[in-house]
Amino acid sequence: MKYKPLLLLANKQDLEVSMDEVDIVERLNVHSLVNEHKCPTTIELCNTVEPPHSSKRCCSKAGSRHDGIQVGFRWLMKQIDEYYDDLQLRIEAIIEKEQKEYLKKREKWKRERKLAGNGMNECEEEEEEEGGVGRVGGR
Repeated sequence: MKYKPLLLLANKQDLEVSMDEVDIVERLNVHSLVNEHKCPTTIELCNTVEPPHSSKRCCSKAGSRHDGIQVGFRWLMKQIDEYYDDLQLRIEAIIEKEQKEYLKKREKWKRERKLAGNGMNECEEEEEEEGGVGRVGGR
């Protein structure tokens, strides 16, 4: 999550009990998350249904009930566009690391299956690979 943009959409703004941005930051402990992971963050108030008879403001700074969502996604796309090169480098590094871990696990799994198939344990296999004696009865 480090350095990745975080968009929080606060839905249900048509309800009298809905929280505003300040309440959300406090209740969800957003400050510590943002500071720890150093991620740009925005909170947009939104509502996906038209409130029947509510004096409650249902949207963010914008106006219609979907404006908060649109404003939030525009912000998120701008963040991705601005920091694309950096994000891409980090994503590639993560993928490379995961691929190496996968290949390592796969090789271990293959080795374990091979050992199980010929009755050798790992130490015996390592000795055999290093030119050691290997199994009793030799090959």
